[in-house]
Formats: sequence, structure tokens, C-alpha cells
Amino acid sequence: MRPRDPSGGFTLVEILVGVTLLGVLLTGVYAVAVGTLQAKRAIDETAAIYTAGPEILDLLDRDLRAAYFVGVADIKAMKAQRTSVGGTEVTILDLITTTNSKITQEIDDRQVRSDITEIGYRLRRNDDFPNMLELYRREQFFFDDEPLKGGDYYKVYDRVRSLVIDFFEHEVEGETTSSIAKTEGKEEWDSEDAEGLPRAARITLELAPPAELQGNPDTDERFYRFVRWVMLPNAFDRTPAAEGGDGGPTAPGNGR
Repeated sequence: MRPRDPSGGFTLVEILVGVTLLGVLLTGVYAVAVGTLQAKRAIDETAAIYTAGPEILDLLDRDLRAAYFVGVADIKAMKAQRTSVGGTEVTILDLITTTNSKITQEIDDRQVRSDITEIGYRLRRNDDFPNMLELYRREQFFFDDEPLKGGDYYKVYDRVRSLVIDFFEHEVEGETTSSIAKTEGKEEWDSEDAEGLPRAARITLELAPPAELQGNPDTDERFYRFVRWVMLPNAFDRTPAAEGGDGGPTAPGNGR
């Protein structure tokens, strides 16, 4: 066998072997890169959803805990209804709360917030992703004799799969969440009919990750479920006697 001439270049076999080894190497690099991107997307998705979920629950929790009844018992201070939106069963909620309003009004040359506010929650279909819902929160400065209407809406989250709230009556003072959980909840609540507020509420919220973090938002069915129990401190307030009154604020235009 004659020795190879160093100036003669590579043989076809050597080139093929080199290309094969390079292909194997690049395949491994590509797999690592794809795996890294998928891991990053999963981390971003988890971080986004576990930020949005608790924030929405905190918002609902704050408003329910601040539900106001004494002084407005002659109107619907709180009403929750179960309905269907886009084939999904959801809860719509309206209530008067002692949550400070986000909006302000000018009073005596000062921008002030109301310490009693009309609040509402609504869901509607997402026009971009029909299998998802959008959650909106309604707010009106102070309250009037129609607390289920009016106010301004703003979007809270646009990838909601479901929002359901169950309500629980109280039997005796000193109940715990675990004891109330053993009773059967109500899908709807009307403070006018019940003459008061529920003792507790169980919020069940299902969210999908932001669209930009999903491979195909139209077909990806992944969702995350959050559940929170809320005890309403004012649940033991009852309709005040007609002759006694309670000194609560008067709704503008309700004739009181």
C-alpha cells in the first residue's frame, strides 16, 4: 500500500465519516437547546400562572371579606348568580364592600377614594380564544339604590377557564372552615332574601397559561386550578329593626 499523499485532500469515505459525526454532534446540541427552551417555557408558565391565580383570589378574597350589609339592608347588598357563558358554568357576583375604590372623585377640590364601593365580577368569551373566558371587575364610587348596575369595568385576566363560587350559611358562632366544608354549599346568594351575608364562600378558579407561553393556545388544554375558602366577618350582621336604625350610610336617591 502506498502512503497517502498529504497534499491530496480527504477521501470520500473520510468526508462521509466527518459529516456523519458532525450531524450527530449537531443533533445533540439541538436536543439540548430544545430541552432548555422547553424547560424555560415551563418555568415561565408556572411563574406566570402562580402569580395570576393568587392575585385574582386575593382580589376576590378582599372584596368578599369587606362585604357590607348593615345600613344597606333595604337594597340588594350582595347577589351572586350561577349562569353559563360560552357553555361554561360560572358565577357572576355583585356586592357592596368597604374596599376603598380605585377610582377617585373630586370633592372639595381634592381627589378622594370612596370607602364604600359597588363591586361586580363578570366573565365573557375571549374573542381571540373562544374556548377561554375573560374576567372583568366592576367598580362604582360609593353606592346607589341599584348596586347591581353601573360603574366601570376593567379586565383582570383573559385566560380563565372557569370561576365558580359556592356560599355557605352559618349555624353558630365559632365555626371553622373545616366544619363549614362538611355542609352543602349554595350556588347562588341574595342578601335581601337571606336577610344577611353568607358565613363563608369557596372560590374555585381555573386558569390557562398566557397564550404566548403555549405551543398552540387553540388546542392546548392545560389549566391550573386554585381553590380558596373565605370567611365573611360581617356574616352575623342582620337586618336592623325598622324603628331602631343603625346609623349606616344612606344610598343616594333611595329616599332614606
